[in-house]
Amino acid sequence: GTTVPVKVIRQGQERTFSVRVEELTLEAEANRQADAGPSGGDTGAGFGITLNNVTPEIVRQFELPAGTRGAVVTDIDPESPAARSLQPGDVILQVAGKPVANATEASAALRAVPSGRAVGLRIIRRGQEQFVTVRKG
Repeated sequence: GTTVPVKVIRQGQERTFSVRVEELTLEAEANRQADAGPSGGDTGAGFGITLNNVTPEIVRQFELPAGTRGAVVTDIDPESPAARSLQPGDVILQVAGKPVANATEASAALRAVPSGRAVGLRIIRRGQEQFVTVRKG
């Protein structure tokens, strides 16, 4: 809710704008991306989750270590097996022991898991690294 001056230099001309800064919550970002349509995130096929890239904003919001790469869980089907193990805001760092750099890589690794099989995920939840197992529906 704070208003701050932002100086922009374009084609040698300097202008100052007043910009109101708001806090972006994961829920608001997830809703914004859902409104954007199918490009709003990658799905972990068969797991009932929606993933997005870890951005600098996500790193700041969740106080992740600088340079953290992975996929943030933005939505979970409450009826899916993943709902027992994952929560919105979890950051997936590894799928089946292999690091994932973004939502596309995580989604591809999850799609490769055979139906009915479980896969181990290394995640960060509330600042703590954890290992969880999720079964593919």
